[in-house]
Amino acid sequence: MPPMIVVMTAVPTKPTTARPARLGAVSYLNTLPMIEGLGKLAEVTLTLTPPSELASMLERDEVDLALASSIDYQRSSIPLAILPVGMIGSSGPTLTVRLFSRVPIEDLKTVACDVDSHTSVTLLRIVLQQQHGLSPELLPFDADALEHRHNAADDDWPESLLLIGDKVVTASPPAIVYPHQLDLGEAWKDLTGLPFV
Repeated sequence: MPPMIVVMTAVPTKPTTARPARLGAVSYLNTLPMIEGLGKLAEVTLTLTPPSELASMLERDEVDLALASSIDYQRSSIPLAILPVGMIGSSGPTLTVRLFSRVPIEDLKTVACDVDSHTSVTLLRIVLQQQHGLSPELLPFDADALEHRHNAADDDWPESLLLIGDKVVTASPPAIVYPHQLDLGEAWKDLTGLPFV
């Protein structure tokens, strides 16, 4: 199943009392068409968070619905239902899911992976294995501190870096440090002929 972002809900086990619907959503620009204005409704409580937190919020009963990923759906410890209300996708480059590397892609040994996304890490693993025959070590990386790293010495940056979301556009690492880049939406399209959804 290709990675996708869909709205999911925990399968109810008991009736709920009347209260605003608690919706968890990704806090990135590409989700605005799906959630714009929902936070102003009295019937909705909107929580914005990184995508990697959404399925856990469903599991902890902190939200009733979430714009969560299919990877987290498959890994959930509780039954979830997928609601067919929309998803985010591109046919070709996403511009917001990108691998940055100091070395040519075929020479990768390690990748520091943005902890905000589980889907992107899985997609990276598939693309590198299927297209390049690689299985580099994937390490967690807190990309929230990225804006402070721009003043860091070049050798303080990881060998390679997987980033997602708005920070790919607004706080991407210097191209002089990472001359080799791979857009995972484009790589997925090249690999499968399908849109990245």
